[in-house]
Amino acid sequence: MSTYPPPPASKREVNRAGKAIADGEESDENIQVVDQWRAAHGYVINTFQIFFKRRVEKFNASIEFAQRLKRRSTVIDKITRRHPDGRPLMSDVTSMQDFAGCRLIFDTLEDLTQFRDYVHSSQSMEHVAHKLKHDRAKYDYISHPKASGYRGIHDIYAHYPRAHRRGSDASNRGMGC
Repeated sequence: MSTYPPPPASKREVNRAGKAIADGEESDENIQVVDQWRAAHGYVINTFQIFFKRRVEKFNASIEFAQRLKRRSTVIDKITRRHPDGRPLMSDVTSMQDFAGCRLIFDTLEDLTQFRDYVHSSQSMEHVAHKLKHDRAKYDYISHPKASGYRGIHDIYAHYPRAHRRGSDASNRGMGC
């Protein structure tokens, strides 16, 4: 039996609850559905923690590792934020890419580049079904820093667990980290 809650029955249900919250309907039921979606990412973050830690162990560099699951209050805040013209900032809760996050901090840019090349290599990904959701350069804020000065690289994966790990329930597929 898994210690992680399963995601809600459908993404449609999650998005309906998120839209209702964005429209000011913060009912217990809506918050519970969105929170269940958030909490289900505990399984995802655990999977990626293992994925990265195994690769860190094989890599000859000093790498600091951290992980986090976005807090419920932060998710609700993000859902309710609006653009200056009044449109919701986040219209689809299930497309929110940062429910679960792993952070790897390197001593040098060279170590980061070499580790990232290794992680994305066919050797590293041989028995893994997870897929990078974007071109590798898309979220490279080292080559192209944000206006705020933020520098880092974000790799966003679609999580595809092996059927024998989480069951064959299709609703688990595609959750991101």
